[in-house]
Amino acid sequence: MHFVSTKTSSGIQFSGLLSEPKKKTDKIIIHIHGMAGSHYENGWYQAFHDKYPKNEYAFLAGQHRGTGTITMFFQEPDHYPNYGNAFELFEYSVEDVDAWVNYARNLGYKEIYLQAHSFGPSKILYYVNQKPNHDIKALNLISPVDMLGFSINTKNYSALLNEAEKFVAEGKEKQLLSNLLNGEYYISAQSFLNIFTSKSKSNILSYTDRKHDWSVVNNINLPVMLIGGTKDHGIEGESLTTKEAFAKLKAELKQSPKVDSIIYEGADHSFDGFEDKIVKDFIKFVE
Repeated sequence: MHFVSTKTSSGIQFSGLLSEPKKKTDKIIIHIHGMAGSHYENGWYQAFHDKYPKNEYAFLAGQHRGTGTITMFFQEPDHYPNYGNAFELFEYSVEDVDAWVNYARNLGYKEIYLQAHSFGPSKILYYVNQKPNHDIKALNLISPVDMLGFSINTKNYSALLNEAEKFVAEGKEKQLLSNLLNGEYYISAQSFLNIFTSKSKSNILSYTDRKHDWSVVNNINLPVMLIGGTKDHGIEGESLTTKEAFAKLKAELKQSPKVDSIIYEGADHSFDGFEDKIVKDFIKFVE
């Protein structure tokens, strides 16, 4: 494993960690983390960096503008913008994912697979829609969260929405909301409206009965693996099981040549104890 870096087309520099097999390979898995996550803190990274290379796949996990809560990045030529979950805009994800895909291409990797967790699946689904000439081979969606459905179910959604609309109307787009999203996440008015409304570009998945445009998912023409757990708070709830959510999603992957799903009994949103299974099952899927 070694430190690597890339930069976006707008000059923002990201750090990452890359592990490669001892024998040169053409295959690489690029991991896109979820909301306010990181490219190294989740316990599963040790298994991914160890097990994927042992199976002749390089593994790369890197930053993007949704890394952390409030994260300062360097942007050429001499600028230090703050992003992170609190200030990211969903549309940035195309440029961010593309920076890592291009990095892998420049290293000589020809078989590129995208793996993502939580909010990350929405980003890679959107990416392959926005980049019709991509050469991605397959997608691994780990706990793909319905972001709007998840946020609407939180107790303070209406209060957050009203405050966000008020701040934006007053020209205070980057003002942090006074309540935490889901009791955990600091988020600015602009970012809340960008990600957590029915008009949001990130509104890609829907496991509720609300009226929904599935076109981004309908357009996917790649093999797709779905991985979930029976104790995943990002999906599993009082009125929905992961099995039911995956059935809805699989039905909308109409152009995908192959869709498989695995739901681990007892797995939570972090998939502690299931890291090796994820590696084994995704490699089995793509091969």
